[in-house]
Amino acid sequence: MQLTILESTAHSVRAGYDCPCGCHPSVTYAPHDAAAYDACCCGNEFVVGAEISPPRGPLPDPRTPAPVRLLPVWDATLLVHARRTQILPEWYRPLVFNTKTPHSVATFLVDGTVAGTWRYERGRVLLHPFERLSATARRDLEAEAQRLAAFHAE
Repeated sequence: MQLTILESTAHSVRAGYDCPCGCHPSVTYAPHDAAAYDACCCGNEFVVGAEISPPRGPLPDPRTPAPVRLLPVWDATLLVHARRTQILPEWYRPLVFNTKTPHSVATFLVDGTVAGTWRYERGRVLLHPFERLSATARRDLEAEAQRLAAFHAE
């Protein structure tokens, strides 16, 4: 069965196929979905996943600073099959992955690079930077940590 993109927006893709029975089922897939599923009236299954994605918007100016981010344990950004030295410098790798934590630990990014770890404890997000942070990075991280703590409190 041939997959056809019927409609594509910045937020989703609607795909369909021509079923051998003569039907034309379609399904909408969004990037936050693991997959979208539909079945034709004859029982043929139709699954759409990450192989189709909405078109990407314009990229920011390369000089635009990346915002701070708190990444959870098991974050796919760090748990890919290839080493991600662009985001996790090799000298920090033993602090994130080791025999006691092969699944990784919760980390945070500063300027798009892992710069420390964090954990949620007693209603607060505690930050543990690997090195001294700039005042701006520290302020932005603390604001992000407060937002995450408020989310956990709900």
